[in-house]
Amino acid sequence: WPMRWQMIFPTNWKHRHAERRRCMDKKFWLDGACSLDAGIRLQNELTFGQATPRVTVTSIPGRSGDLHMWDGSYSNVTGTAKCYALDANEVAELLPGIAEFLCGETMGYRRLETEEEPDIYRMARVENLPETEIRAKRLAPFSVSFDCKPQKYYKSGEQSVTVANGGTLKNLTGRPALPLVKLTLTGDAKLQIGTTQIAITGYTGSMVLDCELQDAYKDGENLNQYITAPSFPTLGAGTTQISWTGGISSCAITPRWWTL
Repeated sequence: WPMRWQMIFPTNWKHRHAERRRCMDKKFWLDGACSLDAGIRLQNELTFGQATPRVTVTSIPGRSGDLHMWDGSYSNVTGTAKCYALDANEVAELLPGIAEFLCGETMGYRRLETEEEPDIYRMARVENLPETEIRAKRLAPFSVSFDCKPQKYYKSGEQSVTVANGGTLKNLTGRPALPLVKLTLTGDAKLQIGTTQIAITGYTGSMVLDCELQDAYKDGENLNQYITAPSFPTLGAGTTQISWTGGISSCAITPRWWTL
């Protein structure tokens, strides 16, 4: 009987069951690390608020009604994860790992990914750590709040695209993207991205133009003194042309597409 039972249920069936259970458990990722590895399981999917325009309201004495001014920006959104931790071992042992997973190194913005939106990621900051009681070796349910930037970034926008002189990029999101532009320079040049022209003088070698940070650099060295531009370019809705004159031997653009 024991031998027959063992033949029907191999000795590794428990391991396989655990793996199947892990695949079914709801989870999220912070900077690529899975919540399950920290002992955190989701009760249900994460929920997020909706980004709203950041509007300044001004009242003028003696005039009925208010003036509303929008600078094109949006406020952060709040995300909520309802979690619990459950383990065959003492759950108290999981608490340091849970805190380390949620805190990260700086408590700043981190990359947040969910199962429900596999094609996008958010930049989120954890606002709280679990406050709960341990009973019978189990951790009572707890909630984690995230302070998220309003953008939902498409993972497809992380792919660098080599652009030929006169080539185009098409933005299907309707939101102005702030790209990362990598150049190889052999001399002075003028780079045109859409309606924005950037003049580069007195520099040769590789250069990165980060349109979100509004900086030019190479390996951490600031190169802003070599560029002149009215502003850093954006990739607006529709098609944007990229062209240049002078000493640019290569141009690669990471578009950073996003939506709300």
